[in-house]
Amino acid sequence: MSQMSLLNDLTAIEPGNTVDPESDAGVFHNMQSIAIALNEREQNRPKLGAKEVIHCEDCGKRIAEARRNALIGVQNCIKCALASEQ
Repeated sequence: MSQMSLLNDLTAIEPGNTVDPESDAGVFHNMQSIAIALNEREQNRPKLGAKEVIHCEDCGKRIAEARRNALIGVQNCIKCALASEQ
């Protein structure tokens, strides 16, 4: 599922209602972060015997504990994840 599709699903209140990135920049950014997290969660479903990754595989910085708890099997920090989505 694409990131824009997830954004539309998350923000649709009634048919045709979507987030306008120009006028709702803060809301759009939050929805974008949620869509990225949902994509990562789906892609990183834990595999039996999978080892928890503590440091980002791209930049080497520590992945926030809250992020690791929310996204089981996550391998990148939020900064690198956002960069790879763009």
